[in-house]
Amino acid sequence: MKYHLLASLVLVTSPLLVQASESCSIDPELLGATYEMTDSDSNKTATMMLWRQHGRVSNQFTQTGVTDMWEYTHNGQLRMVRFFDKEQHAIEYQPGEVKYANADSQWQQVHELITDKLKNNMTLVSTSGEACDKVETYQLTEGDSHLQLEWLPALSLVKSWKNTADSHIQTWQLTKLIKDESAVNASFRMRDDYQTTDYADIGDSESDPFIAKMINQGYIDHGPSGFYNSEGEDIGHPHHH
Repeated sequence: MKYHLLASLVLVTSPLLVQASESCSIDPELLGATYEMTDSDSNKTATMMLWRQHGRVSNQFTQTGVTDMWEYTHNGQLRMVRFFDKEQHAIEYQPGEVKYANADSQWQQVHELITDKLKNNMTLVSTSGEACDKVETYQLTEGDSHLQLEWLPALSLVKSWKNTADSHIQTWQLTKLIKDESAVNASFRMRDDYQTTDYADIGDSESDPFIAKMINQGYIDHGPSGFYNSEGEDIGHPHHH
């Protein structure tokens, strides 16, 4: 069975969670979070920054210089823009041009870094802290695979995630929480000024050296995942079988 790591736009109705959220002064829809990602197979570390701005979410991968920004459209579809930060260029994908099975599930994957489907299959084993610092620890064991999740319910945010399968270990660790609204807004505003090419026009732009390079490297296609290893290779969403 495959589970995906990445996120959820869901109204929480549990009185306990609502109480925790109300006592937290941080706006969960206007923040930034830095994650350190490690993989025991490669012994390398990568960094991802998650940015939320009320209906827009960016996943910024510093090693590759790629940032994927997602937003819900008025008709419940998802629009994605892939930003190339070094070149200050962007490729805009209209709804329907990016493959995903379900808009809500895809939004969960980029918004919270864990889907409800996975979290609901996990067992809550402990709770600590309160308000913004409340942490729920979940675990799931299937065959030789063991998952452990530390979850910040007030922020709908992963604090840490560890996937152990045999001797292979993947981890995500929250290393910095950015609460400065001006820094969050600046992240989106900066990329809004990049030169943009519509994905539908790629075929007419292959003579452009930038477009040709990105196609050759596999960064422009119908199904970008936004997840790359430290070598810049598309690895899809982190998952386990």
